[in-house]
Amino acid sequence: MLAGIAVSLTASILSGVPVWRAERRAEPSSPIALLGSLAARFFFALSATAYLLLNRMVVGPPFLIWLGLSYLLLLPLDVLYALRRNQPPVQSDSPDGAPSA
Repeated sequence: MLAGIAVSLTASILSGVPVWRAERRAEPSSPIALLGSLAARFFFALSATAYLLLNRMVVGPPFLIWLGLSYLLLLPLDVLYALRRNQPPVQSDSPDGAPSA
C-alpha cells in the first residue's frame, strides 16, 4: 500500500520539474512543458513499478491497485498545477496595474 502511494507521489512531484523549468526560462505558455510533465510522471511511475515488481520487492496485485488509485487521484492535481503554471501573464491596460476586463 505505502509503496504504491510513494511511487505515485514521487512521480507527481517529479512531474512539476518540466513546468518549473519552463517557468524559469520565461516560457510560461509552452505546451511542451505541459506534455513533458505528464510524460515524466508516467515514465517514472512505469520505471519504478517495473523495478519493484521485477525485483520482487512488493506483492503484485495490492501494489498495482494502490499505485493505480493514487496515480488517478493525483493526476487531476498535476494537470491543474501544470495548466496554472503555463498561463500567460495578465496584460494591464490601466496605469495603476490592475488587470483589464
